[in-house]
Amino acid sequence: MKQTLGLVSRLRLYLGLLWKIAIIMVGGVGILLNLENAGDFMNGSYLFYYFTILSNLVMMASAILFIVIDIVSLERGEEAKLTFFRLFRLASAVAVALTMAVFFAFLLPSSGPGYAESPANLTVHLILPLLGMLDFIVFEGAKTRLLQALAGTAFPLLYLVFVYAVAGPLGLAFDPSGAKVPYFFLDYRKLGWFDLGSGNLDFGVFYWILILLAIVLAISILLVALQKLLHLKKKRSA
Repeated sequence: MKQTLGLVSRLRLYLGLLWKIAIIMVGGVGILLNLENAGDFMNGSYLFYYFTILSNLVMMASAILFIVIDIVSLERGEEAKLTFFRLFRLASAVAVALTMAVFFAFLLPSSGPGYAESPANLTVHLILPLLGMLDFIVFEGAKTRLLQALAGTAFPLLYLVFVYAVAGPLGLAFDPSGAKVPYFFLDYRKLGWFDLGSGNLDFGVFYWILILLAIVLAISILLVALQKLLHLKKKRSA
């Protein structure tokens, strides 16, 4: 049976369109600022080898995709199902959330406050991730099942494949100095795979990957839980 869109659903879709336009604009500005201000880290074209920028691009792609989907939904008067694309939306939100979490938890402490306060970093590590997470929580119309939170691991796992199975064999460098990995916690040459280290964040890459996957799953479950909670409140107030 066809479910026509109510006034609240239409308002959500219209506001969501504006939100997605903001995501695209903020993402574009953030990437341009990082290209302009690139230093030895994430320099020039190397910028696009890093998960930070790739996650921002994925979030922008999700915004563009759902602008089209939401316009079609408004024209047809019913919410589009499209489960695969909605999981892509979740995975995109988790990807930028991971970018924010890793930056503030692991990269910022070694960089200093001045680095964090720069517009280039704030845009890609904080503003766009917050916009992306809220896009899924507030403007996703279909209720997401908890098991579907596993979709949040998609882009981090694909990035690991890129780093170790594509960039490695092809001999790609991640900066002008010839770095073979983008982040210190993925450097198996320095940290080893299974070494326990001294306990000062120098344990093996395998354990880092487990920690990051646990963080990813926690973020994904949290986003799904918040979206389900908001979806339930909307249903009760309808």
